[in-house]
Amino acid sequence: MELSLYRADGSVVSSLEIPEKVLSVKISPRSLTQYVTAIRARERTAIASTLNRSEVRGGGRKPWPQKGTGRARAGSLRSPIFRGGGVVWGPRANRNFSKGLPDAMRHKALAGIFARRLLDKRVVVIDSLAAFTKTKEAEKTLSHLPLVRPILIVFHREEKDVTHAVRNLPRVRSSESATVNGYDFLLATTLLFSHKSFQSFLTRITNQ
Repeated sequence: MELSLYRADGSVVSSLEIPEKVLSVKISPRSLTQYVTAIRARERTAIASTLNRSEVRGGGRKPWPQKGTGRARAGSLRSPIFRGGGVVWGPRANRNFSKGLPDAMRHKALAGIFARRLLDKRVVVIDSLAAFTKTKEAEKTLSHLPLVRPILIVFHREEKDVTHAVRNLPRVRSSESATVNGYDFLLATTLLFSHKSFQSFLTRITNQ
């Protein structure tokens, strides 16, 4: 399979040959579900957080004498047995929702999603991201390319200035080729790579 290499003005420079082993990777729906669930769980932030008896305000005075009242002994009104007291085993803000996933499954899922995007002709490669220095220039360049939003721009670590140029563009996101994941690919309709980031990403998925 060949992929066109574009200039910033939308003209085609040459073509890139995609290795067959990149296109032949397939992933089952079950593995894809586990992969996406693991990524979303890792990105999840704990919001609910309860207070235990040591964190609830008040309760410093012993509510009644230890003996003589006939009632059960109590040392604080902030005990979990009282209304307004601390919560036992409640949700905490330091919870970890991450799920384990075998490295082989994670790698195959990433390669499989990328292969599907290639076969669906949803990948565009540009010779350089040098034009992405200003937001206005970035928008102009994107309009010249065969892209459908939402767009994910994958850049090389030497091209990280792209993030500042596109962060205010609607339905345009960016990610580095060394850290981009398959869920990022699924959220975008079209993937835009620079030539350098494309070669870097191919090396990443073929050498692991």
